[in-house]
Amino acid sequence: MALTKDAIDAFFRGDDLPDEVLQEIDRALDDPTSEVSQLCREYARITRLMFDPQGPTFGPTDSEVKELLSIDIRASSALVKEGQFDDALALRRDVYERTRQRFGERDRDTLTSLNSLAKLLFETDNFAESRATYEQAVKLRSELLGDMHGDVAISLTGLGRVLEALGEYPAAVAVHRRATAISEVQLGRESPDTGVSLNDLGCALQTVGEAAEARDCFQRALNISRQFDGENHPNTAIVLGNLAGALEALGNWQSAQDAYLQALAVFESVPDRGDNLVWLLNNLGSLLHLTGDDTSSVLHLERALSFEAGPRRSDQIGRASILNNLATTQHAVGNLESARQHWQQSLVLFREAFGEDHPTTQAVRLNLAALPSDDLASATSQERHDPSALKAAIGASYPFLLGRTVWYLPWEGHSHSLLLSQAA
Repeated sequence: MALTKDAIDAFFRGDDLPDEVLQEIDRALDDPTSEVSQLCREYARITRLMFDPQGPTFGPTDSEVKELLSIDIRASSALVKEGQFDDALALRRDVYERTRQRFGERDRDTLTSLNSLAKLLFETDNFAESRATYEQAVKLRSELLGDMHGDVAISLTGLGRVLEALGEYPAAVAVHRRATAISEVQLGRESPDTGVSLNDLGCALQTVGEAAEARDCFQRALNISRQFDGENHPNTAIVLGNLAGALEALGNWQSAQDAYLQALAVFESVPDRGDNLVWLLNNLGSLLHLTGDDTSSVLHLERALSFEAGPRRSDQIGRASILNNLATTQHAVGNLESARQHWQQSLVLFREAFGEDHPTTQAVRLNLAALPSDDLASATSQERHDPSALKAAIGASYPFLLGRTVWYLPWEGHSHSLLLSQAA
């Protein structure tokens, strides 16, 4: 249904509206080009004037303040989708400051606003500040609500993701274990939020090489997602793709390929598939190379590369990984000039993201160094796909696959606040 201007105005006035209208408005808020999103940004500007601490002492009630601040949160999310990261962060910081002034620093709604700021800092690659903000949220929420409260688990989940982004993998595992333990106690072992925590724990375990335990976490999370979201839901497909990565790491390549294909089929059927589809194509393409199916590998990796990368640093890292993996497969089939071009492009992006001495940058340099050798052309198929045999054939400088990553579930959380739950 099409939204009318009268319906939008009624929504901002707080009038009662039919459920179907509210649902349509909710969908429109997630579209940065929609009139509702544009009005949200204007409304956010007006609310800053309304709640100016230097202004009049009378004003809206606490519940009205929370509702209006919630709209500001949605407006900042719309700005992120448009790539206006600085404006989004400025608005989210403003929301936190106004909440703190209205309710005090050690108020539950204020801490929800603080946590939402930490989340946006993470999403815009401001990892160091995001970490400090999440740590503050964990500390204050623990002091206010107790160490085992669900809000503490929300902040711990965000902190664990930041630690992974910073490369502090063992610390991330410990934080995710704590978040999962809280969710299991407070919400039950089979609750949807526990499923999210298990998926995050599995992601962290993958980074430290604990593939067997990661597989078990992903399997539990998958069972929960199938129960609450259904077999063909994107959340289910995300966990299934992560499970495939763990199975691949354990050497169960056929089961991993089947899981990747099932997950890929789900995202082929949904309109907003974006990064998830690219991630799956990269992972499946890399696995197909390991199994010796280089023709299919190239097709999947070239398709992954056809999607435009976003402006974030993490988007560029993902693209660099695809370029490296495509070059690795092209190298295996003898297309050395294309391999050279893609490795060079990958190296430029990794240098910008990590610096010259980072292990990933060095790995891509080693891949490029393998090109001048003619020994690879005479290597057998087994040698090309078996790293130990390849080392014997051409030495240590053989192509390395990169970036077969795990993926997070959307974190809805179990916060009580009227500040948007997805920002909690």
